[in-house]
Amino acid sequence: MTQSAMMMFIFSAVLLWGGLATFLAIALFKKS
Repeated sequence: MTQSAMMMFIFSAVLLWGGLATFLAIALFKKS
């Protein structure tokens, strides 16, 4: 795996988890 491929993989993983965390935060915020 090259350096750039590794960076893209980490970047997409961060975006995915960031999106999930944001979605959960909004869902919890709307519930209360």
